[in-house]
Amino acid sequence: MSKLKQSIALKKLKRALSLAIGSEFFQIIWAIDALGRGNSPDVSNIFRHPPEAKGAKIGDKYAIFPWDMEDLINVELVTPKKFGKKNRTWNCKDWSVFAELHSRLKTYHDLQHSTSDSAIDLLSVIAHKQFSWQRGYLHYNLFYRSAYLYGGDAAQKHMKDTLGFSLNNFSLCGFLLISHFLGNPWAKLPPNISEFPQVSSETMRAVISHISKPIDELRSHAKVLRKNKPYHTYSPSILRQFPCAEFSNSQLTCPLIDLLVARVTEGVYYDVISGSTSIHNEIGSRFESYSLRYLQKSFSSFEVLPEIEYGSRRKPIKSPDIIVKQDEEIVLLVECKATRMPLDIKFKLTNESKASDKFKEIAKGVCQIWRCYSDIRLGRLNDCYISDNALGLVLTLEDWTTLNRGMMTQIMEAANTLADKNSDITVADRKTIAICHIDNFESLLRDSNEDTFLNTIRKQEANDFGGWNLLSIHERKYPKTKENKPFPFKEELGDVLPWYKILQTLEE
Repeated sequence: MSKLKQSIALKKLKRALSLAIGSEFFQIIWAIDALGRGNSPDVSNIFRHPPEAKGAKIGDKYAIFPWDMEDLINVELVTPKKFGKKNRTWNCKDWSVFAELHSRLKTYHDLQHSTSDSAIDLLSVIAHKQFSWQRGYLHYNLFYRSAYLYGGDAAQKHMKDTLGFSLNNFSLCGFLLISHFLGNPWAKLPPNISEFPQVSSETMRAVISHISKPIDELRSHAKVLRKNKPYHTYSPSILRQFPCAEFSNSQLTCPLIDLLVARVTEGVYYDVISGSTSIHNEIGSRFESYSLRYLQKSFSSFEVLPEIEYGSRRKPIKSPDIIVKQDEEIVLLVECKATRMPLDIKFKLTNESKASDKFKEIAKGVCQIWRCYSDIRLGRLNDCYISDNALGLVLTLEDWTTLNRGMMTQIMEAANTLADKNSDITVADRKTIAICHIDNFESLLRDSNEDTFLNTIRKQEANDFGGWNLLSIHERKYPKTKENKPFPFKEELGDVLPWYKILQTLEE
């Protein structure tokens, strides 16, 4: 019966989407996304909506979540158009009509969950889909971090050679488009960039071509990307690669601005990682440096040190990437891993047991911390004293384990397999290690003090909050501790993105 209900719900969803005119549909998505921001421009000329919809948040009656709108665009792109008798189309200018379509999507997804996923599996998938939206994208730190991580010589050369433009120009063109689409659903091509003579119109066209497609091509790409499960709620989103779409009369639109922000910041990883091994190593090294400096600027009573080398000349050994000391004792060892999670694992489209090679790097990070525990215990690190309550943390560029005990189990099993090859690593050395995504880590550094920071990591290691991320644990355990420290690298943004200095000059 559930399969039958699911089939009927999908048929109703497809029927409604088949009547939608693409340009009007993208425009109403832009308008609803703008309403959700609260400080949006007036969209009453685009469609009729209840006043309460402006600034509606999670839990409000008129809230429509951006991840649902991303789903709606993707399924609209793969749905054949079959306009009704007398060329009847879907009314894209009325809130109640859109709310009905949104309801059809939610009904289909709820029935899909009831027949295909366990509640435990759903938690981690939902976390991947929703948490990044809830964190938000329009922040200084995202622009700075991406420019710092992917701004090395090897990555820059690869980007220039393969795409024809620099990271700085890619980021600048992205920022100009973001600024425009915050107040307008459409941009006439080519856009006016006369205020920024530092970037040519040819470069802007090349950037737009890289992050957008004409609507018919976008539909074709979406169908290929989602060919196995075109209407599945966790199928890949074509908007992560192409957040903008070009319609007739050279009109460009970006229905979900946050996805454009993500594309020109975090998305640079996928533009450069296809290059040589040296690029991967360069990103890893810069990730270590970034994390080290962030920790150093966050806590005054910690001594935060880079990795040290010990052992013999013939067989040198490196400690974890970051060593944190307090009162001359090591209280935290941090290993940084820049490996990103493939979409098929993130959204359960591949069995985790068949994807162990994808998270071996994370397991290696756990084992490296265990080995350091062992070597300190055996006196192999001169003048290193470790606290009895010392902690270990693997810091990642991807949210590998939030609400996902299965993934954590896989990682720990792989780490134990690696540790079994070293007889010096005892059971006592193999403590549970916390694993944290860099976004969550930065938020924790912003809100915590030294004591609550360490205690929060300790709570995750003790598995007191099974699968919770560090920031959520901190908010639950220490609701009155919110240091609200400023982003420590804001003044350095112009050093990694020269266009930011130009923007400041123009504003002055």
